[in-house]
Amino acid sequence: MENPSRNMAQQSRVKSTARKYKNQTRWTLLLVGDLGKVASFQITKLLVLALLACLAVGLSIFVYSVVSYNLVRIENNKLKNDLDILSASLKGVEKDREEALVRLMLREASGELTAEKASTDSEQGTEGVASEVAERTRPAPAKSSSPPEAGKLAPPVSTARVSVENLEIWQESGDNKFMFQFLVKNIDRERGKVAGYAFLTLKPEEGSGESSRVFPPIPLEDGKPSSFEKGHHFSIARYTHIRGTLIDVSTIQSFRAATIWVYSESGDFQVKKTFDVSGVLRS
Repeated sequence: MENPSRNMAQQSRVKSTARKYKNQTRWTLLLVGDLGKVASFQITKLLVLALLACLAVGLSIFVYSVVSYNLVRIENNKLKNDLDILSASLKGVEKDREEALVRLMLREASGELTAEKASTDSEQGTEGVASEVAERTRPAPAKSSSPPEAGKLAPPVSTARVSVENLEIWQESGDNKFMFQFLVKNIDRERGKVAGYAFLTLKPEEGSGESSRVFPPIPLEDGKPSSFEKGHHFSIARYTHIRGTLIDVSTIQSFRAATIWVYSESGDFQVKKTFDVSGVLRS
């Protein structure tokens, strides 16, 4: 005969055991080695959630880093493009400035040549016609059979590529030394740079007892430098200031005129311009 109370107790124990395993929140991981050793690890639900959270954070950091790098790279490329545009604009402005300076120099040179020509024409007047007739009827000079000596000045030429101006002379600290400077300007910039040699000579007053002075020091022939290669060398695209010192000059008032001589590198005469010494003294 069956015992009802025993059957009910067994059913009650089975149900309670099933409920107990159903509420379990951890898992056991078994690792079996080659030698038969067994290692078990318990993985809980909280640990799984923590691992998933760490993975999500790491993935977020990686995505943020990639996006930030791309944004910085795009911004850097944009800045480089802007810099290239500004550089090109700056080069264009510099080129326009150089062209404007060239036009200004050409206009100044053209104005100076026009004024000089007008002054010369007004001074000549009717004498120019007589000079032209005399020049036409004058016999041609005899040609020299011997070539010019090396270092000697070549005969004057009709065209000049430079002009000289702004001569200033002043005394240096009470000594028997006088400083000077003048401007040499390229008036033919379309042909590029111009190079040559320059001199300054001082002509004394009559009866002063002084002798002529030359910078750079060189003997004179007929009142002008004897060798162009001993002059102060210059090479200019636009202009330059030439400075020098006149030594053994007790008083500048003993001199009447200061003359600037300019020759090309081949010895061709370019410019001769004379100044009144009293008019170029710096106070």
